[in-house]
Amino acid sequence: MNRSDQNRQDVVKSAIIAKATLQRQDGRIEFVIVFQNSTRQEFFWVLRAKKARSPRRAWKMVNYYNRDFTMGQAPYNDFGSFVRYYAERNHAEVLNVQVFQARRLAGMRGKLAYESIFTDWTPQAELDQMTFVRCDKVTRRMLHRAY
Repeated sequence: MNRSDQNRQDVVKSAIIAKATLQRQDGRIEFVIVFQNSTRQEFFWVLRAKKARSPRRAWKMVNYYNRDFTMGQAPYNDFGSFVRYYAERNHAEVLNVQVFQARRLAGMRGKLAYESIFTDWTPQAELDQMTFVRCDKVTRRMLHRAY
């Protein structure tokens, strides 16, 4: 499994901040979701299911959308306006909109932990104390040699 698949799984397994249920004209159910670990490039996640009450493990990914609309005038600026925008574009009816953690959703309008799921999320190794000791010894040796 590559890095982006692992990061995608980490996002989808995180807590749900906001969720909207939509029904398309052909009867399919879709969910628009903001996860706790959503990134700026993959902020609004669209998932589909056979029924509105399907468990989370039965959801299939359809697409994801950028938090900030990049082309011209923004048709959405928050979760509710994105749900309306998505429903109009896909000829869907909004069945339910729930914001479970409104403060956290508002805080996500600022800086997020990650830019995209396609970047490297592994933390950089901390410099240990021995690194500083080695550097200090080299510096002292150079000072004694009077370079």
